[in-house]
Amino acid sequence: MLQRIQTIYLLLAAACSVSLLFLPIYFVNIANDTDVSATFGAYGLVSDNLLNTEIPLYLLFILWTMLSIIAIFLYKNRKKQLLVCRINLLLQFLIAIGFLLFSFFGKSLLKEQLIELGHDASEVTFSMGIGYFCLFLGIPFLLLAIRGIRNDEQLLKSLDRLR
Repeated sequence: MLQRIQTIYLLLAAACSVSLLFLPIYFVNIANDTDVSATFGAYGLVSDNLLNTEIPLYLLFILWTMLSIIAIFLYKNRKKQLLVCRINLLLQFLIAIGFLLFSFFGKSLLKEQLIELGHDASEVTFSMGIGYFCLFLGIPFLLLAIRGIRNDEQLLKSLDRLR
């Protein structure tokens, strides 16, 4: 029964999380004696010459993808499928809130880290990359998948009442 509509929604949610492995989430520009541009993505902050920090965010994105794929193959047990989708939604919601908070408070944290390293960070600016929007794009797909699973459950309950 893989041809249900929630399978498409779960595949789209998985595609959003896979795209986060390759797309930058933020572009960071640091204006000091030498202007530095960096990208922040699934593998951390990567720049040409100033600062490289590895943050294993790719593990969260892979977990998010795996939960979507596992939910697809739990079509025979709708209660477990619904549980996995809700856990996935909670994980994605927490990740999105974390990145939203980072976009507000990340400038000061990055300035402090640069000052500790001995660099002058007069101006730090963030601009959102396409990956930032993919973070939030998966949430509606998971909500639609949950709604589709609930509709299937209600349909089967109504058929059981007719028997």
